[in-house]
Amino acid sequence: MKKPEIAILSLHPHNYGGILSFLRVVHKFCSKYFTPTVFFLGFDSEISASLRGMKFKSHVRRTEYFGMKCVEIGARWAFWEPGHYANTMADWENELSHFKYFFAASGTPVAAQPLAVLGKRFLGWYATPYSEDRKERVRLMSWPRHIVDFSGQKFMESIERNVLDSTNRVLALSSYSYSGFIKRSPGIERRMSICGYPVEPKSARASFDNKTIVAIGRFSDPRKNPAMLFEAFDKIYKKIPGVRLLVIGTPPKNRVVLKYGGRESFKQITFTGYVDEQRKEVLFSQASLLLLTSHQEGLGIVGLEALAHGIPVVATDCGGPRDYLVTGKNGYLVRVNDVDDMVNKAVKILESQSLWHELSIGAHEFIRERCTEEFIFNKFKMGLMRVYPDLEEMFEVVDENSSGGAHVHLGNQPHKMDQIR
Repeated sequence: MKKPEIAILSLHPHNYGGILSFLRVVHKFCSKYFTPTVFFLGFDSEISASLRGMKFKSHVRRTEYFGMKCVEIGARWAFWEPGHYANTMADWENELSHFKYFFAASGTPVAAQPLAVLGKRFLGWYATPYSEDRKERVRLMSWPRHIVDFSGQKFMESIERNVLDSTNRVLALSSYSYSGFIKRSPGIERRMSICGYPVEPKSARASFDNKTIVAIGRFSDPRKNPAMLFEAFDKIYKKIPGVRLLVIGTPPKNRVVLKYGGRESFKQITFTGYVDEQRKEVLFSQASLLLLTSHQEGLGIVGLEALAHGIPVVATDCGGPRDYLVTGKNGYLVRVNDVDDMVNKAVKILESQSLWHELSIGAHEFIRERCTEEFIFNKFKMGLMRVYPDLEEMFEVVDENSSGGAHVHLGNQPHKMDQIR
């Protein structure tokens, strides 16, 4: 029997980061039941409009990323965010016209703008409100870029609100996201539930003896707060001289590296750059602790990945990590930029084998109970059935209560999941 087609709308799946992780999960799920095609904006000069090149037309390109069939629709006015989808709706309408089912999966709701404008019914899985996602990056912009960005903020807030109002069922990545979306679209809680990220417990367990700290992310993004990471590691190194730090992902900008490059601790830092999943598994198996220093995270998927390997986590209380870090059970939360508290918690873990093992066991237990793929895919099924009742014939009937979904312990607070009836 031929599978029905489904369109997945997102942002560009660059080599690293949450967007790619999101897409891989949704694409894997959709591939079981549908024939999926991923759609996103393209900013390549070959297909997008550009002031620099005095080019005012955009084009459609069909391609493949990471084994996913994709369609890129060139952006208009790439320098001004409210104009990204301007004057291209005819292309979007034409490309999406033969699809019946739609799933938007992205960091912010804005990627679903074409579906909202075209009046499609769709399910949305969103990580964070638009303004929260950009807060730190905006603060560090040059003044000319700041002016351009400021001129578009009201438009972007309106676009986000329209997308949230138009999403027929919203899956918020975390309780932090859930609260943020309620503020931006009053009444949305009636059609919203929390849907975390699937991670399976790993057999390749972490090691206490290695005294290796790992940090993962696009550290070129100021939201990841690399300065706090290096400052904390420097102080940890002074207390535990044998410790080392693996920085996996896009390295920070040169000005951040230069500030800390002369310190003795910097010799113990290895920048791996982007690594594939197989290599990342190897690096995780060598780690004793993960530090997450972000200013803001919709969830902080790398924290869950660490817990899946039995690695304790010390993270800033930046939003999403509240959902999976239970103090004294699998790690600790500290205030953003509270370097000394992060150092104290990290040293406490690295100097006590009994505490480390206790947190490592708690990490695995949390993943087994709350984050399995089956549990998350159930929520996708229920969300899609709510938007498209005809899919009940395709999916087995899923009772959220049977998966423990009605009441889920999120972080240090029990949170009642919004049930689909």
